[in-house]
Amino acid sequence: MYAKEVLQQAEQTTFIDRNGKSRRLTILPPLSEKETSNLESSLGCSLPDEMRDLLSYSRGFEGILDTVDFSGNLPFEFELFPHGLSIAADECGNFWVIDLTSGGASDTTVFYVCHDPAVIAFQSGSIAQFIKEVLRQGNQPWNSQLTSVQEETVMNIWKNNPYVIERKDALKSDGDLSKFAESLDESFEFADLRNATLGKGFSWGRYGAETVCKRFGETRIFACQRRELSWFQKLFGV
Repeated sequence: MYAKEVLQQAEQTTFIDRNGKSRRLTILPPLSEKETSNLESSLGCSLPDEMRDLLSYSRGFEGILDTVDFSGNLPFEFELFPHGLSIAADECGNFWVIDLTSGGASDTTVFYVCHDPAVIAFQSGSIAQFIKEVLRQGNQPWNSQLTSVQEETVMNIWKNNPYVIERKDALKSDGDLSKFAESLDESFEFADLRNATLGKGFSWGRYGAETVCKRFGETRIFACQRRELSWFQKLFGV
């Protein structure tokens, strides 16, 4: 089911919050063709057909996660997502971002970009799936993958860093990962999120606020540079 169809169905749904109160979504008006073109210009890439179709119906909705906004009005800038479109934020100022790429005409993969702890986690493989999970969070039994990523995934990644790839192993891997590893020195460790599933990600700020992070072009392979932290940084994570 496409994203627009998911949202159209939700418009007719009554949601029950955790206090037992019922409510309906407020569907926001669509973008005009000019507004959509301006959005593409600001992102530096074309929108996938599914996103254009969604925006022709609605620019977002209110009632769950405060506001879900597909129009580019949520402020977000992060070099690891050069064409990133932020579509929702939580109460702590963390964002859900569609990782648009200039070469991925149909790709609407969504990542959760968290600053405390400083983690990037895979959320959904498509904007349609993301909307479904938002809706699940807003209705009983309130069992949503958004919650599991926020409360469990990011802490697991921060504490255990389970998906890190050492440079020596990256050098033995396939073409893109190997090429990326060859271009960097031994101080870097890698995360391959090309075929990410729920729970995967990496801690982009593991080595302090000034951690050097890189991406292999628009391919979802990332690298972070290890460095020794001072006792103050280890204690306060800055």
